[in-house]
Amino acid sequence: MSKKKMSIGKDGITDKYGEELPELSKHASVLEYEKLLDVKPPDFSRKTPGSPFWTRLAYFVTQQSINLQFKTFEISGKEKMSTDRGNLTVCWHTNGIMDVMPIINHHPNHLVVGGRHDLVNHPILGFWARRLAVQPVVRQAELIRGGCTKEEAKYLNGRSLLRLSKGISSGFGGILMPEGTSHQNSHLIRLKTGPARVLTSAATIASFEGKLKPNLVPVGMHFRKRHLFRTDIWIECCDPVEYKLSQELLDMGSKYVKEEWIEPPAQDVYQVRDLLRENLDQITPGAINWDVYRGWRLLGHLKSRFENKVSLSWREEVVYAREWRKLSDECIGTHLEQKESGPKESEHMELFLKAEEAAKILDKKNLDGSVVDIKGELSKVSWKNIFESIPGVLLGIILFPFLLFSSGLIMALCYYLGNVTDEGEDARTSVHYVGFITTPLIIWPFISILAVYILAVFFGVRPAITGLEQITLFHSIPFYMIIWAIMFPLFWLINVLSFTFCFDSINTIYTEYKIYTLGASNNGKKLEKLLKYLNSTIKELYNQSGHN
Repeated sequence: MSKKKMSIGKDGITDKYGEELPELSKHASVLEYEKLLDVKPPDFSRKTPGSPFWTRLAYFVTQQSINLQFKTFEISGKEKMSTDRGNLTVCWHTNGIMDVMPIINHHPNHLVVGGRHDLVNHPILGFWARRLAVQPVVRQAELIRGGCTKEEAKYLNGRSLLRLSKGISSGFGGILMPEGTSHQNSHLIRLKTGPARVLTSAATIASFEGKLKPNLVPVGMHFRKRHLFRTDIWIECCDPVEYKLSQELLDMGSKYVKEEWIEPPAQDVYQVRDLLRENLDQITPGAINWDVYRGWRLLGHLKSRFENKVSLSWREEVVYAREWRKLSDECIGTHLEQKESGPKESEHMELFLKAEEAAKILDKKNLDGSVVDIKGELSKVSWKNIFESIPGVLLGIILFPFLLFSSGLIMALCYYLGNVTDEGEDARTSVHYVGFITTPLIIWPFISILAVYILAVFFGVRPAITGLEQITLFHSIPFYMIIWAIMFPLFWLINVLSFTFCFDSINTIYTEYKIYTLGASNNGKKLEKLLKYLNSTIKELYNQSGHN
């Protein structure tokens, strides 16, 4: 079967619910069905479903990339994922593959993974996907656009779902996104049934084989600004969701022994899907738009100042925002209610509108509530922060030529592709991730050869290759091989220092500059009035709740 080419971008095609299908990128618009059929099954007889060597290497380079990409990283509740059974973790999907990669090194089990069809045929990620035994699926977005026939999609998806189910029932982990596509909304979109079908089937197989029922673990993926380099992340692992299996489903256990997918009963699937919606909704922003959510976060900062907290961690900021979401949902309506019938009249309406307006002013400068001081006002320029950042800036200037030499090409390419990708803003950091994991394996070997050559020319020596020359240490081939190998940790150190300490120092100074320019502008004066109103209103609410 030849390649099937589908329409790219916005084409207005809808699904059976009347909802517009996700737009296809250039890669996703090409479906090669025969290649998808050639994907090898996971091997559940060993510790890793895919290649042990490539799995460990992928986990290692992923962790190094995560260390570079995020300024602060926090994961909570991972002890809630049991080691004595399979764990299916589910989360909402707003940041491409960066919704998956930060979790894998903290999962108690190696993973069986399912992904969009083009992941296994991607020119770079496909290499890793095949070695990690990623199982491809065809979504409605490709099926309705004619990527393959209904029968072909049913067979391929059934095979992949069965393999994922058997892996999870065998004690491996899984990460699935019930929304089915990465999106840019500030709330959950309609959930698909794929993860529920995998879980119910995995539980049935585990019951039939006398194993423990797999855990269903909702995970909150919280990014300060998901598309920005060096943003903050908090991964929130919640308590496993209790779910029941019908007797009809349990009686199907023996049928899964064959390599043939059997659809679990609809009532079991819908029950799990609804449980997923209920639990995931609580750990997502749940706002009608991002401006509203940024307003809740600002209110959280202002309230914390009444509690004498000078600053909040990113995790604390998310938790404080939930308090304001709860009040907003009660008084104005949930995002679903507001979409159906608009916001309800409330005495707190003005508070939330002004919070949203103030948050917009800050966001235009790429700032947020973290720049509010203990008085609840826009903070003054901190010369202490500036002076403490100067060493990092100076080191960055010194290292910059070496950074350009080691990673300049891939940096420029990732910056460009991240800004022009047709996958959407949510794929920006995914492009950065691909750059980080490929640079040490593909770029640095050649750059290291070039570095060794430059050193040889600089010292005016060449390696002896005939054995007849007068050989010194500087002429020996092993010496240059050692230098070549040393270049890898040296390049890595340069990149780590440049992208963490130096970049953060520059960003700190730039943040202080933005605070200064905002404070001196008309928007700054407007923000001052808004903050004054918000502080006085929060103080009233704070006192009404019994605080002094």
